[in-house]
Amino acid sequence: MAVTISSPQTDQVLVNGKLVYQDSNNKWIASEELTISENSAFRKHLQSKKRVNG
Repeated sequence: MAVTISSPQTDQVLVNGKLVYQDSNNKWIASEELTISENSAFRKHLQSKKRVNG
């Protein structure tokens, strides 16, 4: 199953409609538990952003 990721704000990401946000300690917190495939896709998304902004 495909995972959809969008970034409505720089400190927020929607993973299949589940909000993942960055807290004041720069830790990413999911509002709902992510599946294994969602978590994997989210981590890849963060890595790709790090390479672009790095």
